[in-house]
Amino acid sequence: MRHYNWALKSSRRRGQGTGRMSYLKTMTRRFKNGFREGTEAVARKN
Repeated sequence: MRHYNWALKSSRRRGQGTGRMSYLKTMTRRFKNGFREGTEAVARKN
């Protein structure tokens, strides 16, 4: 997509990361773990 810098300040105010990002906040961690859900952790021996 084309991108011109005439509204740079506006995009900084309105862009992603200016709000709470309640969904995207956990996305990097879930991506790192391969989107595992509902599994139990493997028991480690002492």
